[in-house]
Amino acid sequence: MNKNLLPESKGDRIYSLSQHNLSENSFINSKPKKTLSSKITAALAIAMVTLPVLSVGIANYYFDRQGINKQEIRARGTDTPAITTTQLAQRNRMLTIVLVSTGTTALIVGIITAWWTIRITSWNYQQAEKLAKQRKEQQKKLFQEFIKYLSRALDAEEILEATVEEAQKILECDRVFVYSLKQHEYGKIIAEAVLPGLKRALDKTLEDPSLEVRYIEKHGDVSFYAFDDIDRANLSPRYLEQLEKLEVKANLVVPICHENEFLAILSAHHCATPHDWQQEEKEFLTELAARVSFALDNIKILAEASSLLAQAKTEEYWTQLLNEMVGHLRQSLQEEEILNIAVEKIRQVLTCDRVLVYSLNEDRYGMVIAESVAGGWMRSLGLVIEDPCFDSKCMKAYSQGRVKATDNIYEAGLSECYLEQLEKLEVKANLITPIIVNNKLFGLLIVHQCSAPRSWQENEIRWLTQVAERVGFTLDRAKLSQEQQDLLKRLETEAQWNQLFSDTVGYIRQSLQEEDILRTTVEQVRQVLKCDRVVVYSLNENNYGMAIEESVGVGWTRVLGKTIEDPCFATNYISKYSDGRVKVTDNIYDAQITDCYLEQLEKLEVKANLVTPILHQQKLFGLLIAHQCSQPRSWQQYEIRWLTQIARQVGFALDNAEILKQSQNQKQTDVVTLANYKELPTEIIPVETTAIEISQDSIEQDIAMVQEKLVETKEKIKQINQATQKLLQIQDSINSKLKRNK
Repeated sequence: MNKNLLPESKGDRIYSLSQHNLSENSFINSKPKKTLSSKITAALAIAMVTLPVLSVGIANYYFDRQGINKQEIRARGTDTPAITTTQLAQRNRMLTIVLVSTGTTALIVGIITAWWTIRITSWNYQQAEKLAKQRKEQQKKLFQEFIKYLSRALDAEEILEATVEEAQKILECDRVFVYSLKQHEYGKIIAEAVLPGLKRALDKTLEDPSLEVRYIEKHGDVSFYAFDDIDRANLSPRYLEQLEKLEVKANLVVPICHENEFLAILSAHHCATPHDWQQEEKEFLTELAARVSFALDNIKILAEASSLLAQAKTEEYWTQLLNEMVGHLRQSLQEEEILNIAVEKIRQVLTCDRVLVYSLNEDRYGMVIAESVAGGWMRSLGLVIEDPCFDSKCMKAYSQGRVKATDNIYEAGLSECYLEQLEKLEVKANLITPIIVNNKLFGLLIVHQCSAPRSWQENEIRWLTQVAERVGFTLDRAKLSQEQQDLLKRLETEAQWNQLFSDTVGYIRQSLQEEDILRTTVEQVRQVLKCDRVVVYSLNENNYGMAIEESVGVGWTRVLGKTIEDPCFATNYISKYSDGRVKVTDNIYDAQITDCYLEQLEKLEVKANLVTPILHQQKLFGLLIAHQCSQPRSWQQYEIRWLTQIARQVGFALDNAEILKQSQNQKQTDVVTLANYKELPTEIIPVETTAIEISQDSIEQDIAMVQEKLVETKEKIKQINQATQKLLQIQDSINSKLKRNK
């Protein structure tokens, strides 16, 4: 701090607020003081009355005495000296008596006059004291009313204006002003009361208001300082220059403080002549500054309370909007509908120009999948936005909950590529929040202001963030609900196809001949799959490449008994089908199959097919093929699995039929053998019996093998049932999670 810039102190002009408070003896309540005592007043009254009379009496006595002396001298030369001497003596006695009487009378009159003077003076003093007391009581009442006004005032500017006017009237000075010491209004005169004809300083900024502040700080706990005559105050030239610009001859300065911090300076000026600041004036202005500080504190507290109340109402309002939004979101369990509701409601609440959801999932990366836009602005729904600036760092930041508010895209320091993307959509300001689904970044919920830049408010940002979280929760819930529905549907489908499998296997088992088994199979498969054609394509040595059984819909080419020549098949696919290969073709023209195979399929009008191998005695017997001729078809997983299982059961049925056929042939052979050997010696019979026993053992082994296959089939059915039970348990778990989420 430069000490040369501070005015020199005068010890009797600096006082501490801790030593002075307005009381019964302060400026507002001070009494008039007696300047003369009663004795002095009486003496003066006696002197004023007695001395003139005595002076006149003594002067008359003196001059008469001189005359008598002259007459006495002349009388001595006359003929009658005795008479003259006697007369002169008498006259001398009379003069003495008159002089004494005059003095006595003057003294008595002086005493009487003094008494009356004392009485009149006392009465006048009492009247003056009474008037002064009334005036001070009135001033005190007015000041108290002003203090009450300060305590009720709710506007800082109004308080300061009233303060300077009140101080200027009570101090009867030329000017009172307040200049601010706040950061953004430092040195600015914010309130002023000034007599007409003097320079006005309102709204002006002092060149260096810190002079007075530093002067007060220099002296520690100081409540004010005063200069009776600035020309004799030994002030620094710079400070003196500031005062002279305002025509100041005497000034009184008091700080307005709050918690030991200067808020402003209250200054009183006399501009016409110097002024001897009285103690009462200093105390009054100090007390007034303290009251103003309390009033400003009160305003601040009330403003904070009002702000808190307004904030509470605002929070209640935005909470209500959030609850309404959640209510709307819960009305749907479909992803598309949830997002459409969200963007529409957000645009209504924020009164913005566009709201969109920018997908960032793996399937639709960089696409606008939901949008609500005001009339007149470009639509971006379905737009794929290529943004090379959106890198893994941005993805990670948004995955961790980053929220970005841009009030003006041209002042945000954005990259050129990002700025170009925003300009294409006419964006001036935007607000971006992430949507997290299943703990992964699903996309971005983006608000656009296209008409002009926009200052995003804290409650708007917080509300949109909460909405994005709710959208994520709702999408989680929708996904979980969809999974539950899919699981229920899958369970129903599994149960349905299990029943179809059981029914089809039952029909197949009713047949004991190969031809019947295959005919039943193709009919049942076409009914269940609702396809256009089902054939059994034989691959055995006797009828290689022939359709040995068929079920076909009306209007489609029949292929039963036709030999299909396919040079590509033998070399490329027999070994694969022998190993259990299943071939699924949804559209033959998209499957990249060989030309020779495609040509064969086109001859049969096939658009889609499903091929499964039939294994008989662990060898490739043929192919069970389902054809869709009307159009391509997306084969479902449960259809593929069902047809594969049916083909396996057909193989088992063919195995069983073969075993039964062999058994029947063996029985016939045994009967013929017994008939031919009835006449043989009895010793040969045990050999034939042994042969029969061997044949029966072989049959029993075959039957055991079939039974084993049946047991294996039952075990697979049991496994399917167990899988179904597990799916039901998963469904129960999902239901419980949904209840907890609610």
